[in-house]
Amino acid sequence: MSRLSSKSLPQLKGYSPGNVLAERPFQVVSMDFVIPLPKSRRGNTTLLLWQCAFTGFVIAKAMSDTDALTVAKVFEESIYRRFGAPSLI
Repeated sequence: MSRLSSKSLPQLKGYSPGNVLAERPFQVVSMDFVIPLPKSRRGNTTLLLWQCAFTGFVIAKAMSDTDALTVAKVFEESIYRRFGAPSLI
C-alpha cells in the first residue's frame, strides 16, 4: 500500500459557518478590522470593513476606537439603516 492510500480522509465534525451561502444581498455580512493604521487628522487609527457575502459589496468606516458600543453604532448607521438586519454577521 502506498503512503497516500493508507491515510484516512478527515471526518466531518458537523456544521461549519464557513459554508453559509447567502441567497439575497446583505443576508450574510462579514466584518473585519484593519489595525493599527497611522493616525489621521481626525484621530482615526482603525478601519472597520463590512462585506456582503452575496454581492461582495464592501463598506469601510474609519474609526478612532473599536469598543463594542462604537462598533454597534457603526453597524446601525452603515448596515441596519440602509439594508435591514442581516440573518448572520
